[in-house]
Amino acid sequence: MNQSPPTQIRYTSEERAEIGRYAQLHGVAAATRHFSKQLRTKISESTVRSIKDTYMMEVNRKRKQHDDRDVVSLPMKKRGRSLLLGEDLDKKVQLYLRNVRKGGGVVSSRIAMAAARGILISYDKYKLAEFGGPVLLNRHWAYSLLKRMKFVQRKATTAKSKYTGSDYLEVKKSFLNEVVTTVTMEEIRPELILNWDQTGLKMVPSATWTMDQRGSKRVEMAGVDDKRQITALFCGTLTGDFLPVQLIYKGKTARCHPKFKFPSHWHITHSPNHWSTEETMIQYIENIILPYVAQTRESEEEPGLVIMDNFKGQITAKVNSILEENNIHVCLLPPNTTDTLQPMDISVNKPAKEFLKNEFHLWYSEQVLQRIEEEDVDAMDITPIKFQMPVMKELGAKWLVKMAEYLSNNPQFIVNGFIKSGISGALDGLEESIESDEPTDEGLSEEDSDTELSEESESEDFEDLSDSQSVDLSESEDMSESESEELSDSEMSE
Repeated sequence: MNQSPPTQIRYTSEERAEIGRYAQLHGVAAATRHFSKQLRTKISESTVRSIKDTYMMEVNRKRKQHDDRDVVSLPMKKRGRSLLLGEDLDKKVQLYLRNVRKGGGVVSSRIAMAAARGILISYDKYKLAEFGGPVLLNRHWAYSLLKRMKFVQRKATTAKSKYTGSDYLEVKKSFLNEVVTTVTMEEIRPELILNWDQTGLKMVPSATWTMDQRGSKRVEMAGVDDKRQITALFCGTLTGDFLPVQLIYKGKTARCHPKFKFPSHWHITHSPNHWSTEETMIQYIENIILPYVAQTRESEEEPGLVIMDNFKGQITAKVNSILEENNIHVCLLPPNTTDTLQPMDISVNKPAKEFLKNEFHLWYSEQVLQRIEEEDVDAMDITPIKFQMPVMKELGAKWLVKMAEYLSNNPQFIVNGFIKSGISGALDGLEESIESDEPTDEGLSEEDSDTELSEESESEDFEDLSDSQSVDLSESEDMSESESEELSDSEMSE
């Protein structure tokens, strides 16, 4: 026959103070007998001893503060790792995030870190590591906070690779053999082996998903889910040179460009939908590729090589004609292999987006700080921070230039892309470079699935570029003293 679990006992703050005082005056054993009879339930000596110790700590604390009042209340204290920000500031951050979400704004780990940074700077900035304090706000902490708030991610389906196993190896081998053959037959120097790739950059570079209460069926988002984008065209060489950038804004005239003063060697243009087209590709080749090739060549006829994907705007007859006229050969990537064989996609596109997100993080925290300086976070009527197009264009331009300068000064990022794709190894005659990096079939099977918070949810590939540190500051679930006491009493009653 199954026995029902023993009844859990809870003590009020006043009862705990009374038990502690009695135990201090008459001893633990006497207090155990007295209160077991008075409360009509069996109390363990370990529980009474724990309450007595807490009572004496409170008495000593009052004495140090010259407080002669009796201890009449002994609230239960939480056990486990203490909150990184402290209870008060942690509550303020939670309140801010809940209000942002309630107003339709997106809540992500980056938004959580940015909001916490702004709140700490306002209330106690010397807690932050950047001001010499112990608090380092990172993703581990943000995941812990959002998990304690019972927020989960809302994610979309990811696509699967077209190739698997031996099929992919054959496709990769054929592509690398074509590159090696072209370079060998034409005697192309490493400095003239280029790879370029277009990538879309969000004007508001934050998460494409949000946090919401577990079980939410409909997730309304405002502000950070902004779909406005520009297209950036990045290009690097086998030796690690990072060429000037082309940016394509959405518009019909140059009035859609930001007023920001870009480096003179960059190419800033536009198209009706910000997409790369045959026209913008010709502009890119004429303004960036040909000047670089001319400057790098040892003779006017020295050949070059461009590795690129099958994007329709760059495999047109006009584009091919311009490249051919300038003795620049082309090796096309096999379809659906840009994530494993395209150097810029492997080592630059994702880090560039992570860099922009980090810069957005700092800017967002400053916006939070400005709001808090005007009124206390507890009394704020929070609405999502507005991201006006002119402002975000200017900020994005500044962040992109900063990112490009870093890549230019750190060629290893570009070199690593050619290494990871297998191109460098193939040119060096390494067999293993062809028989590696098989694609995976991992992907989500359902749209908008709720997933547990995990470290893998956001890319970690950018840690070196952003100079961030990763320290495990996750916080355990708190357990109150009452739960400990209840367990002890239950064991005794059994």
